[in-house]
Amino acid sequence: MERNTYIENNDFETALGKYLAEIFPLGTEEICAENAVGRVTAKAIFAKYCDPTYNASAMDGIAVFSQDTISASEIFPLTLHFEQFEYVNTGNAIDSKFDSVIMIEDVIVIDEKTVQIIAPSRPWQHIRVIGESVVATEMVLPSHHKIRPIDLGAVLASGNETVIVYKMPKVAILPTGNEMVERTSELKVGKLMESNTRVFTALVKEYGGIPNRFSIINDEEKLFEETIKNAVEKNDIVVINAGSSAGTKDFTAQTIAKLGFVQTHGLAIKPGKPTVLGYISGKPVIGVPGYPVSAYIVFDKVVRTVIEKMTGLHSIKRETVTATLT
Repeated sequence: MERNTYIENNDFETALGKYLAEIFPLGTEEICAENAVGRVTAKAIFAKYCDPTYNASAMDGIAVFSQDTISASEIFPLTLHFEQFEYVNTGNAIDSKFDSVIMIEDVIVIDEKTVQIIAPSRPWQHIRVIGESVVATEMVLPSHHKIRPIDLGAVLASGNETVIVYKMPKVAILPTGNEMVERTSELKVGKLMESNTRVFTALVKEYGGIPNRFSIINDEEKLFEETIKNAVEKNDIVVINAGSSAGTKDFTAQTIAKLGFVQTHGLAIKPGKPTVLGYISGKPVIGVPGYPVSAYIVFDKVVRTVIEKMTGLHSIKRETVTATLT
């Protein structure tokens, strides 16, 4: 194959925006809420029940009627008899005749039926009232939200045993190059350990996709083409690592063009200029440069965004700071 001597210098934001315009979420599925961490909500989640569903004690102690405790003080401790209080543990339901809880640490036990207190109790003190955390019918999580571990508690507490989320894209990761090897036992002059796609595999999981890493593809044009066809057939996104530049063995752009369509070859970013953005059978196929720093930056800026679009996640802008260079 002839050397490709020209790579375009397309504006990054424009090229990526045009590319993303042709990418859409894969569809939705209903899954068990307990397994939903890291998934993206396809619909807003609403509470089915209040949390708590009853007035519950927030402390271990005694339930009382606050009006009965008004006269209590350190100088004149107030004695309460068995009909005026009830022992409760955290989470116990509060009998309707009581409206307050006093912590057990603040209770002086005289005998089984008598206690003393040295301070009055406020109405609804140490009681979790119905709906304190979540009220039935209120929105718990919006759509297009990536479910965090902390969100799971609210989802389950509000009575949602299942949630509707966007499907996770399958991402084929193809390492290429005659010079790359899988194991240290194969290292010698002219051979390098293949590590980029191991990083990609971990990143795909972090971004919300399902990675499918292929074995290293040698620089043989026919083999390269057949492997890409196979990857496109069985996956939703295909990432080809190395082979995107202008060397005599760089087949990525030409192969994508042969099997589908190349929208962009070359982005105005450094490192990462020789990136290839294309489609085969309507599926995104991305050529990522082989140099490790370039590979990571392009994967983070391009592949991450494609995965987010397919999973229905609104792209998350990272925090920035203003600084003065020395």
